Amino acid sequence: MRGDLKIIENKELKERFIDERTGIEYRLVEDYYLPNIVLPKPIRTGNVGKYGRLRERYLKENQKVEFMLMRVNNELTSHLLDIDEKNRKSSKRNG
Repeated sequence: MRGDLKIIENKELKERFIDERTGIEYRLVEDYYLPNIVLPKPIRTGNVGKYGRLRERYLKENQKVEFMLMRVNNELTSHLLDIDEKNRKSSKRNG
């Protein structure tokens, strides 16, 4: 038999609980527990222009670790928008 399987009989299921081993909160949806995981919203949103796309390509090709860390930490879009904005302002002053 399965020694690690706990059978709940005639007990009402909790609406939410936190797994002590992983620290992940689960919520009851119909008859299933689903992890209560939500992706964070981007800090800034907008259209990344020419200079932001160039920076993104540079990071992907030459700074792979930095690129992945920025994506995982939800900082990439904001960084690309900053780069794009700074370079557009600079090219207007110089052009």
